[in-house]
Formats: sequence, C-alpha cells, structure tokens
Amino acid sequence: AGATSQVTRRLRHGVQQGSMIAGSQPQQSTKRTILIMQGERFDGHLEYMYEPAVSTLREGFDHMPTPWQVEVAKPAKTLQEARDRASALARGDVMIWLGDDKKALLPSLQEIRVDGGVLFVYYQSEPVQECVFTADVVDELWDYSWHNLDACASNSNAPRLRYVPPGALRAKVTEHLPHPGSMLFFGNPAYRPCWSEVEKDMNGMLEAEYSVWDDSGFSQVLDKHSIFLNLAKGCEERPPAAFFRIAKLLNANALIISQRLYYSDEQQLDGMVDFVEIANIPNKYLELAASNGTYRQQLAKARADRFRDKFQPAKIFERAGIYDDF
Repeated sequence: AGATSQVTRRLRHGVQQGSMIAGSQPQQSTKRTILIMQGERFDGHLEYMYEPAVSTLREGFDHMPTPWQVEVAKPAKTLQEARDRASALARGDVMIWLGDDKKALLPSLQEIRVDGGVLFVYYQSEPVQECVFTADVVDELWDYSWHNLDACASNSNAPRLRYVPPGALRAKVTEHLPHPGSMLFFGNPAYRPCWSEVEKDMNGMLEAEYSVWDDSGFSQVLDKHSIFLNLAKGCEERPPAAFFRIAKLLNANALIISQRLYYSDEQQLDGMVDFVEIANIPNKYLELAASNGTYRQQLAKARADRFRDKFQPAKIFERAGIYDDF
C-alpha cells in the first residue's frame, strides 16, 4: 500500500498539477499534439501485439476535457525514422513511446525534451525489476503492471508513475460450445519450463499458438477455443500480469486460467481470471470443461462485464490522474 500511494503522489521534473511543463504554456490558438510512437521488430509483430495499449490510449484521450490532437505514428523500423518524427513536435506537445523496441532512442532526444519543452512519456511493455528510465530521461512512466511500478517507485529519481493498463475495447465475442476445445496458450512454450508439468496432466488437451498476428487469425482461434492459459516466461513466482494478452481475451469473453501473479496485479483482476497454483491448472481446466456451455457462457460474460466496467479507458485515465494533469 505504501508503494502504491507513493506511485500515485509522485510529481517530478517540472510536471505540475494542471500544466504540462512548468513555464512552457503553449498559445491558446494552437491545439497541442500527443504523438504515440513505437518501434518495430524484424518480424513486424509488435504493431498487433501493442494494439490493445494503443487503442486504450486513443480512446482515453478522446475523453480529454481539453482537446488534443492525437496521432499514432507508423511503427519505426529504424532509430533515424523515429528521431525524424519526434523532431517535428513543438513546445507543449507530448510524445508517448510505447514498448521496449528502440527505446534507446529516448536518451538521445533530450534536446527535444529539455530545450524544446516536449513532455516524454515511456509506456513500459515488459516485466522489469527496476526503473528502466529515471526522471533524467523521461518525465513520466506509464505501465500495465503494479509489479513494475512498485519496483520503480523506490528509486528516488523515478519519473512520474501511472498505472495505465490496456483496457476494455470492442471485440468479437467467443461462443462457449458444449465442449470448449483444448486449453490454449498464446505464446512460446519453450520459454516456460513449467510447461511440461502442466502438459503431463492435460491428456492432450493443452495447445500453444504463436502464429496469430492479426484479427482474422485471432477470430479463427476463438472459433475453436474458449478457455485460455496464462503462464509467465520462466514460470517465475508471482510475475507481473501479462495484461496485453489478458485484456484481449477478456474483451472476447474468454475464460482464463492463470498461474498466481504479483499480489497487486491479481487484485486488479479479482473476479475476472481463475488464479491457481501451477500444479492445480489441469484440475481447474477439467472443472470448467465439465460444466455445460451455457454456464461457461454466462460465467465468461459476467467476468467480461466486470472487466469492462472497471477498465473502461476513460476510467483508467481518471484513476491515473491524466485528465487532471493534462
């Protein structure tokens, strides 16, 4: 609780309540710009992977009390491409850099931030054990997990921290048939040493999928599967929530069985996901699979409705103080 209150209160590096950057108010006639940027890997998969966060940011900003021009840049394949786009920002604008790929760009753009008066926000996409950037590099750090925020909050030079996970978005809803199909894991089992422990008690009813990178492929998966597994890389104890994946599945009214997560992350998803010890995952699947399709459909809808009520993008922004500070 102490770490959480520290996160929500922290104000650093010239950011004040009610203004973007101290002493740098733009002219009233100019609509300020929020530019959302991200890097892209060689395989081109990050754009789809980060879509839940990008859509949450766009919808959240749509409810801003003061109008902003929100732009989503094409994912940058090179550092120079990203640098050229960021250089067009003006004093009072905001740049949100999403994700781990090419984040090394940010320390090299300090003239835009410090001299040019552009607010830098880093939206973290990966599990961490410490602050990836301090207030010397970015003004704010937004994150999908309290695990990551609490790990950074103890740093005396942490930037402003906000909890801004991917939220409730419109999506295709899965149909829970009399038989739910195999329990499906989105990801690569090779990075989960506990995979074999779960698999041995699943009687062939566990599958993995690591080739779906568009809505069409995701829709096809929902036609065959309705119960999904969440396992962290390394099967580490109490990891951060894989919120990008979890939000996408809850938006689709899917049922999710997960290993136990970081305490505060579990609390955020209370009543929406089945959290069990890894050894108990097969039994939880069998319990859900044994129930009829109507029951599972109703259960999934109740959990999805709970998620939609709590994680509307506007509510996420309001709780994070974004509407007040921007």
